[in-house]
Amino acid sequence: MPARTILPQNARALAFPWRGQQRFFKRVTLPAVAMPERSFMRSALAESEGEIRAAIENAAYEAVQG
Repeated sequence: MPARTILPQNARALAFPWRGQQRFFKRVTLPAVAMPERSFMRSALAESEGEIRAAIENAAYEAVQG
């Protein structure tokens, strides 16, 4: 995710608890973040593909039947 700046929309400042105190900021800059791939989701989906397809087909059949 690229770096971005957060600005207040409904107030003059953003409020955050920071170092034990309530602090106000006119803007906050978030640094760029490199998120690693979540391969466990892909493998879990592949393992459940048959069950997912059957559930979708069953739901579609029941919806058509009324």
